[in-house]
Amino acid sequence: MLLRRSFTTWALTASLLLAVTGLLTACGGTASSSTSTSTGTTATATPSARTAAVTGTVDAYNASAQSLIVKLPNGSMQTFQTTHTRIVEDQKVTQQQFGELLNKSGIVVFEIGPRTSDGTYSAQVVVASLTMGDSTAPQNTTRPGNNRVFLLHTQLKNNELLAEDTNGHAPITVKLSATTLLLAQTVGIASDLRAGQMIVVVPGSSQGGTKQAAQILIGPLPRA
Repeated sequence: MLLRRSFTTWALTASLLLAVTGLLTACGGTASSSTSTSTGTTATATPSARTAAVTGTVDAYNASAQSLIVKLPNGSMQTFQTTHTRIVEDQKVTQQQFGELLNKSGIVVFEIGPRTSDGTYSAQVVVASLTMGDSTAPQNTTRPGNNRVFLLHTQLKNNELLAEDTNGHAPITVKLSATTLLLAQTVGIASDLRAGQMIVVVPGSSQGGTKQAAQILIGPLPRA
C-alpha cells in the first residue's frame, strides 16, 4: 500500500515536471486543415485525442534496436521505439548543489503552499531545470497558491529562495524545509535508461503497430 501511494505521488510530480518542460505538447493537438483536390472542398480535421503518459520502470533497453520495454505498476509490459525520443532526467541534489545551479537554470517551484502571514510560501518540490534556462522561463505561469510558480533571478539565503515571480515579476520568498525535494533537471541520453529506473513515457505517433516514445522523463521517487 505504501509503495503504491509513493509511486502515485511520484507519477503526479513527474507529470508536472513533464508539463513544465513542454514535454506534454507532444501528447495531442489539433491537426491542420486539408483541402480535397478532387472536390475542391475544405475538410477540417477533428482534433486528435490526447494520449495518456505511461508511468512505470525500465524493464529492458536494447540500444542497437532502440527499443524500450516499460514495466507498468500492474505488472504488464509496453514496448516503445526511441528513435527520435527526447529524454529528460531528474536527480536529487543537496541544498548546496542546488545553490550552485542558480542563475544557470530555470527555477520552478511545485506544490507551493498558500501564502503565510509573513508573506512567504513553502514548497514541496523545487526544480532547477538546465533544459529551459533562466531567461526563457515561461511567462504564462500559474500564480502562487495554484500548484506551481516559475522564478527569475533566484538567490538562496538561510533556507529561503528569494526571487521574482515571472507572472508580473513581483518579489517572492519561498521557504525550504527538511522535507523539500530539490531536483536538478538535465537533458538525458538513451544510455541513461537502465533497468529498474522509474520513468514516464509520453507516446508519440504509432507506425505499423509500433509505439513511438516522443518524450521520456527519468526521475527519482520523491517520497518514501
